[in-house]
Amino acid sequence: MELTPISVPSKRSRWADHIPRHERVAKRLKKTPATTKALAKPSKRTRRGKVSYLEARIPYDILRTIFMYSENINFVRASPLIGKFLSAIETRREVFVYAFAPTWCAKGPTGDTMLNREANPDFQSKLLEFSWVNVRFITESFARCGRVFPKFMEGRDIFGDLNLAPDAKDVKDVVKDDAAEMNSAERYFMDHYATFMGEDRIVDKALLTRDMDEQISMVHSKTCIPEALITGPWDDEALKKFYWLVRSGARYQDHQTWELGFNGLEMALGDCDKHDSPGTSALVLLRDTISWTDWTAYQLDDAYQLIYPLEVKASWLKKYSVNEVLCSVRSRIVTASEAAVT
Repeated sequence: MELTPISVPSKRSRWADHIPRHERVAKRLKKTPATTKALAKPSKRTRRGKVSYLEARIPYDILRTIFMYSENINFVRASPLIGKFLSAIETRREVFVYAFAPTWCAKGPTGDTMLNREANPDFQSKLLEFSWVNVRFITESFARCGRVFPKFMEGRDIFGDLNLAPDAKDVKDVVKDDAAEMNSAERYFMDHYATFMGEDRIVDKALLTRDMDEQISMVHSKTCIPEALITGPWDDEALKKFYWLVRSGARYQDHQTWELGFNGLEMALGDCDKHDSPGTSALVLLRDTISWTDWTAYQLDDAYQLIYPLEVKASWLKKYSVNEVLCSVRSRIVTASEAAVT
């Protein structure tokens, strides 16, 4: 007599327990979607993004006019296509002339513009931040502005001085092979820049001989010097641009913090061991740019502690030109410290 099997719940086994382990693993692998489904092939057609009505229908000349009259640098960043349309060198030069013409066509250092519109310092500041705005671009734009407004800019040089017969020196030693590519404004600039790079480190060699009525500021009084020029590091093109801004009347603005100038001072002091070092040139420009009287006593003391040991070292090593620059900066700091205490 066969016994009747009794199912006990606690001893009940699953059906899979009767299948060997290697067979169970094989079944799981067969059911995996990654092994059963083929990978999706990329589409052979590249999907082209939708072009806005502004990009597709409005002509280039109108886009350029909108950009100039809006005086908003973010317009070219609205889309890559608009940025591409407005990136031509002629467009950039025309926009630059539009931004700076009211300042260049002015009467005296604080006189009103002779055009029917005022300069926008924010627009000027944003344009100056671009790396392609170098001295050659500025001088070419200045020459173009002189052709557009010959009556208002007659006799003005690249620094805003009234110079009816500018007689630039031969600067072949300074510019060498680039002399043939220069316009007259750039050659005149290089003459003054060579004087600045000389032994005396003179920023404005005509400061003591000219009448203030014969000079205008080449930038708006509220235009900011780009932070990259203040903090460094500086190559030759950056120093030329920095020199042009300082020589043309640009100064430290109230909303630019003292930390910005202090960082630039630290960077310049770290590279001023020689007369022709970039830091030495930057120190002279920072000296005439920073408003030292706006610094507190402890901030001026920190700057003094940075400069004085280097000044003593330069004197001991008989680096007299470097010592003279450091001494001039320290004198500004000492004068500002005395004013802060009183």
